[in-house]
Amino acid sequence: MKIINQLAIILFICLLGDYIATLLPFVFPGSIISLILLFILLTTNILREKAISTVSDFLLINMALFFVPAGVGIIDHFNDISSIIGKFAIIITISTILTFFCASKSVTFVIYCCEKANQRKENKRKIK
Repeated sequence: MKIINQLAIILFICLLGDYIATLLPFVFPGSIISLILLFILLTTNILREKAISTVSDFLLINMALFFVPAGVGIIDHFNDISSIIGKFAIIITISTILTFFCASKSVTFVIYCCEKANQRKENKRKIK
């Protein structure tokens, strides 16, 4: 029953994100809205991590299975995209490098902010 409840919570958030996406006057993916909603719920402690931990761990462990349909779709349409495969390779390479670069800069920035916050806490303790 615990797993069904956790799955129901996650599916409800997904459906809510899709519903919000249909209400918007512009096109925006419902899955992204769902992720934002889940993030807000978790950071505000409206939803506790343990309330969805079993199902979310299962989904994370088996995430590779969710990419199989996309891979099959690419293979299915290979004849259509074979003429531009070189352009795809260039785009994928550049976007991968940019993603790595942005991720590394983001992590560096977060580490810097955390170190500054820790230094401020230590300075306050020394003053007291």
